[in-house]
Amino acid sequence: DFRGSAGPHASGPRTFLVGEAYSVADMACLPWVLMLRGNGYDRPGQPRAQDFLGLGRYPNVSAWVDRLASRPAVQRGMRVCAGSPKPWLKDGHPLNPAAAGKSKL
Repeated sequence: DFRGSAGPHASGPRTFLVGEAYSVADMACLPWVLMLRGNGYDRPGQPRAQDFLGLGRYPNVSAWVDRLASRPAVQRGMRVCAGSPKPWLKDGHPLNPAAAGKSKL
């Protein structure tokens, strides 16, 4: 249970989202939860996301984030876009989809 509750359906905290193995579910959800840990998804004229999605009520989610953030592979993955979101979209980057089909031969 993400709240750390021992309710009727709680089976105790899992190591990862889908049991005991790191999976694509963890990879997909981590950036969203990290955003809530930071500034949240605040938009003008809307309630602050942290006011109703604050992680303080979910100790198991915070522990999950800490576990994932301590993994060297996750740290490397997070550094990929740390300086510039989606660097592969810049002109001249070899992985830029706009360059697909443009042969250098």
